[in-house]
Amino acid sequence: MNVLTAYFNTQLVQAGFPDDFEINWSLGYSQGDGMAFYGDIEHTYWLGLFQRIYPNQKRKCRKFERLVRSLIEWQSYGDSLISINRNHHGYHYSHFNTMSLDAPSADDFCFFNDERAKKEWYFPTYKVGEYQALWDEFVVDLTEYIQDLSKQLAQEGYRIIEATPYQKEVAYQFETQHYRVEFVTEPHEFYAHHFETYMYDCDFEDVESLCKSVLNGTRIANVYAQVLDKETGIALGEDYFGYLCYDQHDKTFGGYRQILIREAIKAACSKDGLISRQAQLMQKKLSYLHTPTN
Repeated sequence: MNVLTAYFNTQLVQAGFPDDFEINWSLGYSQGDGMAFYGDIEHTYWLGLFQRIYPNQKRKCRKFERLVRSLIEWQSYGDSLISINRNHHGYHYSHFNTMSLDAPSADDFCFFNDERAKKEWYFPTYKVGEYQALWDEFVVDLTEYIQDLSKQLAQEGYRIIEATPYQKEVAYQFETQHYRVEFVTEPHEFYAHHFETYMYDCDFEDVESLCKSVLNGTRIANVYAQVLDKETGIALGEDYFGYLCYDQHDKTFGGYRQILIREAIKAACSKDGLISRQAQLMQKKLSYLHTPTN
């Protein structure tokens, strides 16, 4: 599981869904891009979803809890009465409109018309319509809840992806008579890496913390500093730091800009660095001198 998928999974769980959904996404600013999720929603998740859809409505939630308990216990319905399925659009795209909610309507439950149910569960006739409407309202609003969550996560996914540079950039540089010193940022495609191999011993809380910090303005990049010979463009010394998190407005890159530049200059001035680099310079100059001219 890659980091972005892992983040989507944590958000789905927090939104009240199981942690074993199939998660698909494509976030390349192309037609049909977005994120979608599919799977069964067992009855043990219904009340939690209801509470999220209708927060601070305790009386309504108590009624729904009684209804769900009655439906499951009375007729022994299977656990997966509700599921999110891929519609025909979902075989080419992944977005909020590729998901279809498959759920029974109140009319599909014979419980509402069973006289024994009314008697044993104290379910008077005049309450039938009220509880039927409660169920059907839940199904309609759950559909909207699922689509809204898909849209929200797609937007967050784009912001997470955009937290790393699109391409290699020289973020800072200065020159002397013979040398150019550069501080470079490179894309760090953490969202495309395999979760287990990339995050090592991190867990899903670490993934969420990382992505939440990105959504709050943190940027992520591979960074390095290099000292270049201006005449040949050969790097005489460099120092590298992968996977740096920094505030988007911090031009010092958390102080690492100065640290890496200092270390790159040290490398360029070191005995081993000068010997190996000067050999490359001499070889390049000799090759240039022996190149035939027209």
